[in-house]
Amino acid sequence: MGYASKYVVEHHDSPHPDTDPEGFIALLQGLGNRWNGAVLIPSDDATLIPVSKQKGMLGAFFRVAADDWAVVEQCIVKKHTYALAERIGVPCPRTSIPGTIDEARAFAREIGFPCILKPTVGHSFFERFRQKMLFIREMDGLESSWSQLAETGIEVMLQEFIPGDDGCGVNYNSFFVNGQPLVEVTAKKIRLTPPSIGFPRVVVSKMVPELSAPATKFIRALGYDGFSCMEFKKDSRDGIYRLMEINARLNLSTPLSVKAGVNFPYLLYRYTLLGELPQTGNGFKEDIFWIDPGKDLTETVRSYRKERFTIKEYLLPYLRPHVFTILSLTDMAPFLKRCCDLVNEGLRRFYNKLFKGVVHEK
Repeated sequence: MGYASKYVVEHHDSPHPDTDPEGFIALLQGLGNRWNGAVLIPSDDATLIPVSKQKGMLGAFFRVAADDWAVVEQCIVKKHTYALAERIGVPCPRTSIPGTIDEARAFAREIGFPCILKPTVGHSFFERFRQKMLFIREMDGLESSWSQLAETGIEVMLQEFIPGDDGCGVNYNSFFVNGQPLVEVTAKKIRLTPPSIGFPRVVVSKMVPELSAPATKFIRALGYDGFSCMEFKKDSRDGIYRLMEINARLNLSTPLSVKAGVNFPYLLYRYTLLGELPQTGNGFKEDIFWIDPGKDLTETVRSYRKERFTIKEYLLPYLRPHVFTILSLTDMAPFLKRCCDLVNEGLRRFYNKLFKGVVHEK
């Protein structure tokens, strides 16, 4: 929905970077002849992958705000992320990549239920199943899910579930140059959709200084430069923060950092274009909320009994200083576009469900 913004001066229909990366790169090459020297910023994993792989070639046209593929691959392919974390001693969930259902059963017995079945590459899995991961409660559920995923050919990991409520999740946003964290911002998750294993829908800016050491250790070992968002979860069993993933690009809740006093997109732009190092003075403000209102409203209605938040707890983010993920009174078009998309998707799902029901009855 971003192209609907009043700040966009030009937009183009693009081949999908997952299914047609060559066509996507060819489009960028064509645009590069007209926008030579402009900053190119991948906004999600689907665009980050081909841009990072072709960074050398695209660098003839653009200033590319992405690290080399050898580095980015360690972030995109989650099995590499966890392998690196284990190798350098950064706490993370116990993880296995079973080759057979028997191996999956054995590892599940070792780590216990509930556990998580998730892809090694997340964004393509989400586009297909509209879920970030599968929550496995018992052996029958594991066998059923394994059978379903085996047909797709998607490589999956089996991982221990880190206990703790939604508030145990923390984002560590940072800007690193040559192994040094020039700017660090942390934010605690408040509510997820779906609860326990989903995407954030409410987050609050909050200092969590104990994340700096493990995050710095990991990013230095990775050899990563620029902005990244690392996700940790505090294990309720021992109080240790465990690394869940790292995003080598700007994330959806970036407006929270901007509202809290650290404009990561602008820092990334200036660094990529001019080589200017971000200011080390941190004007970070705590207790500012980021809200995805559509997800929050929908999940509140759906999971009210499960979450057991009080009305005051639900309303507090809206009553305190906050920023919405998309909604802006000075730039309404992206929000309206998203609303239209959600309505169309809902109608499509209703039609498909109704149609399948009729076929089944016949």
